[in-house]
Amino acid sequence: MKHEEKEDMANQLSRKDRLASTASWIAAVRAREQERADRLFSDPWAAWLAGEEGWLLRVVREHPVRQVVLVGAGMDTRAFRLAWPAQTHLFELDLPQLFERKELLFSAARAVSTCQRQIVNVDLRGRWRKALLHAGFDPGKQSVWLMEGLLFYLPEERVAHLFEDVTTLSAAGSWLGCEVKNAQMLTSADTRDWIETLKQEGAPWISCMDHPESFLAEYGWSATVIQPGEDGAHFGRWPFPIIPRSVPDIPRTFFVTASRNHS
Repeated sequence: MKHEEKEDMANQLSRKDRLASTASWIAAVRAREQERADRLFSDPWAAWLAGEEGWLLRVVREHPVRQVVLVGAGMDTRAFRLAWPAQTHLFELDLPQLFERKELLFSAARAVSTCQRQIVNVDLRGRWRKALLHAGFDPGKQSVWLMEGLLFYLPEERVAHLFEDVTTLSAAGSWLGCEVKNAQMLTSADTRDWIETLKQEGAPWISCMDHPESFLAEYGWSATVIQPGEDGAHFGRWPFPIIPRSVPDIPRTFFVTASRNHS
């Protein structure tokens, strides 16, 4: 193998490690929430690993959905801390090196999952559908997908392919939730320092979505979009004014939930 090829491979592996490390940032946030007397949720494993009980549980309790897919699961602990309905099958998709670390920590904590949990070692920038199917996912049954803290790390063409794959695997009546950023979030002077920090850490935000409703409609999903601080995304934690989407040139985070249309 040529020196240049070895160096390129090393750089790719190093970037995967840095991307995997971003999962610990979210776990640290959960750990801080766990420490609060007025915490929104209980996550006793968060400090070991350094979402609250809401949307996902509501879907599986109100609809005949028993397949849950965490796309880019990171250090998420929902499989252990939520009271899932019987027969729930939860699939966690992420990088192998992340699961190596995560499983050791869960083993040390003697954590026991409250559902049928299946980890699926994949790189979401490549092919992953066969691995999920091999793990027991049934595309003929309804499912709920969560893509939290993931999409803005992927190239826009990879995001499009990801939604194509998710749609292909989702029976009518399935659900999905995701978090996206608008273009201004990546280009605004107000966010420049944060964006540059992410780039220097090897985990840059590189894609955006200004109109999630229309984007998802192209794939056959009906979407609802809210911003942090709005009803359903406040929980007494958002200290800033809520700026309507009609106001231009504002960096925005969108929380998206969508249902798969019946054909």
